[in-house]
Amino acid sequence: MAQDGKDVPGQVVVFAPRVLRFLALQYYHYSDEFGVCLFGERRGDTLIVTRADPADVDPTDLTPTTVTWWRTCFESSPGSVGMLHSHLKGASCYFKLPPLPPGRTRLQLGGDSVWTQDAVYFFQQPTFFVTGIMCGDQIIWMGRDSVTQVATLPESLQARWLSQRKPSYGRCP
Repeated sequence: MAQDGKDVPGQVVVFAPRVLRFLALQYYHYSDEFGVCLFGERRGDTLIVTRADPADVDPTDLTPTTVTWWRTCFESSPGSVGMLHSHLKGASCYFKLPPLPPGRTRLQLGGDSVWTQDAVYFFQQPTFFVTGIMCGDQIIWMGRDSVTQVATLPESLQARWLSQRKPSYGRCP
């Protein structure tokens, strides 16, 4: 098994229950985007994510739509297997830009797909096996096979935290 993540023809990601609880708690309590580094191990074509730690981000640059990373998970958290950040309003939860209406065009960066900045960054990290976006009760994730998949939080976490999400009141001085 190569450590560069490039030998993965297809992938299954299993998020440990404590990782799902941590992500739901982060999503519920933050009124700004957040970033986390993912840790775990590969067993065949399965990646088991056993831990998620807060990323090394710039707290002064956090907004409801942006998180600025001081250092990448690859740089700040040796052994990380991936990264994840949130989209609090549940918008733009994809790694390829959606098709444009007929008659509209955009600059193509090769092939018929245009990757988002999230996906481009992921592919630049040679040891990452997964990247994800927390969107409400779902984790939209992608492995090295470039296939986007969805993991849904258990209903118990949805009922406890996500349905009672705190509104954003702005920053404390």
